[in-house]
Amino acid sequence: MKIVVDPQKCIASGECVTVCPQNAISIQDGVAVVDDNLCDYDGICIPACPQGAISFSE
Repeated sequence: MKIVVDPQKCIASGECVTVCPQNAISIQDGVAVVDDNLCDYDGICIPACPQGAISFSE
């Protein structure tokens, strides 16, 4: 399982970056990007996204 960002929905608001305690999310080229090496998959970023662009994926 991992955290994925739908680039079609992402507006790079930065809310996910702010709430991530692992600093695993950054904004690159106008889209949130999750660093799988830092992410602990707690999912705290999912409800933080105002566009619903972040989700769990198998």
